[in-house]
Amino acid sequence: PWRICWGMFRQSTATAHTQAIQAAMRAQLAFSLLLFFALIANSQQSHIPIENSISCSICKTVVNIAYDIVTSHSSVVALEDMLGNACVSLNLTTAAVCRGLMAEFAPTVFYILTHIETPDRICHQLRFCHDKNLAENLPNNPRVAHLDEPIAPYVEPMTINVGGKPRKMVQLTDIHLDPFYEPGSNANCMTPLCCRSWEGKGDAGHFGDMKCDMSENLFWNLLVHIRDEVKPDYVLFTGDSVPHDVWNQTFEYNMDVSRVVAETMRRAFRHTDIKVIPCMGNHEPFPIDQCPPPTGEVNSTELYRSLTDFWSDWLTVDAELAMEHAGYFSLTPEPGLRVISLNMQSADLMNLWNLLKIDDGGQMDWLEKQLGEAQRLGEDVWILGHIPMGGRWCNDDYSIKFHKLLERYHDVIQGIFSGHEHTSHVRVFRDWPKRTTPIAVTYISPSVTPYQDQHPGFRVFEFGNGKKTHSFELTDCITYNTHLPEINLHPERKPVWNRVYSVKEAFGMKDLSPAEWWRVLQRMQTDDALFRKFYSYVRTGAPPGECNADCKKQQLCHMTTETYETYSECVFHV
Repeated sequence: PWRICWGMFRQSTATAHTQAIQAAMRAQLAFSLLLFFALIANSQQSHIPIENSISCSICKTVVNIAYDIVTSHSSVVALEDMLGNACVSLNLTTAAVCRGLMAEFAPTVFYILTHIETPDRICHQLRFCHDKNLAENLPNNPRVAHLDEPIAPYVEPMTINVGGKPRKMVQLTDIHLDPFYEPGSNANCMTPLCCRSWEGKGDAGHFGDMKCDMSENLFWNLLVHIRDEVKPDYVLFTGDSVPHDVWNQTFEYNMDVSRVVAETMRRAFRHTDIKVIPCMGNHEPFPIDQCPPPTGEVNSTELYRSLTDFWSDWLTVDAELAMEHAGYFSLTPEPGLRVISLNMQSADLMNLWNLLKIDDGGQMDWLEKQLGEAQRLGEDVWILGHIPMGGRWCNDDYSIKFHKLLERYHDVIQGIFSGHEHTSHVRVFRDWPKRTTPIAVTYISPSVTPYQDQHPGFRVFEFGNGKKTHSFELTDCITYNTHLPEINLHPERKPVWNRVYSVKEAFGMKDLSPAEWWRVLQRMQTDDALFRKFYSYVRTGAPPGECNADCKKQQLCHMTTETYETYSECVFHV
């Protein structure tokens, strides 16, 4: 029966390397028998909601088996062996990947299963099931204490640079630097991440390969290009330094790569006025996604302290204290601007620690206070968060709390910047709870890594040209990429970074306001040519494949809904 169910989800036409990637994604995101991994992978590789009676029943069966084993007589070692043997026997990936993943996840899985009150909550959080009773009593339900208090008096925002030229801010996200990338190595190996010397000889290019993670060579070239050609005022780094070898990692390894990324950026921008502002991604923790609370028997103190140390040159003393405490902070890098860096692991659907009643460091109350202070002082706000709030990757409880804060403070929020998805999208938030008036926009930017067949890319945001009262209001968003197959033909030349498109020019936008973005997305509903133009940019200019009517609906619902529940309603009922 296991093999029959598994066969329902396996794509027989995929290449060996693609199958390896899919297998790793299945294994890294779940923690029980390997059928569970396969189900989760099915949800990840499309925008289609997976909630149905079959997947719910299978999930509950699998979870209860694992729960009974762990709570009766098992140990971490026994659980690791059980999962490893199941992975190998089902032939999901290589034995080394199976054993590595199970060794990494077993301690976390064991702890969660021996401390969780209701095993069925697991299937609810991972969206295989929907239980209204569980939805109303979520364990990690962040409260916002002050939403019913009177709104602070509004102060007209400061105006800086009126009549001047547009200023620039660069967003880099999902770098996934691979310190072991080896030109001339095998790019089509049997493991989820290739292009390493021990995988044998092959055709991995001098600067990189679209099946592999970011090379140090190309990363340095990118930073030099930003420094010398773009010359921005700010670089926002929205997380994920660590490569996708998730079966072969340790905490020390993840921190070493995170340190190298920070040091490389610091070295590139050392003699400039460029201000770097980072946030944590879901790949920095070990194992991937798993981020326990700031305090307690098992905690994230060492993770937060390490990242604070790597980023210390970019943080104030107050920001360092906040980052060390719970992985989030705010900065006022110049008068009139407040930048808020969120720890999205508290909202990460795949962070199993969120299944327990844990303390997230009071992040939502803190965010409300930051936004209230910015409103009182007349500051503009940029918000950074690796995982986009709302949608399939994010807990709905967190998304709703965030949505309510947007409703109250959207007048000071000039931009929300995320990554995680590796593709180019936006998400428009509307007022809560009526959802009739657009109030804010999240920019989901393309990845720096070329992993899984796309061109390495980044975005440049223009702001503050004096045409608007708010000096930090975004006025354009321009995407750049480089074509690896082309630049690899001439390793002696400096790679070229191409201007792919401006959203104002491509979509005929008069500005980047939420209302204008909503107008464009509504036009895409009926204007197929406009939608095809948008879709051609989704993978930073790399061919995205065909997009039929169902695909189009999923794409547009992804950008026009604010929670997984509203997304599901959009896909199935609109």
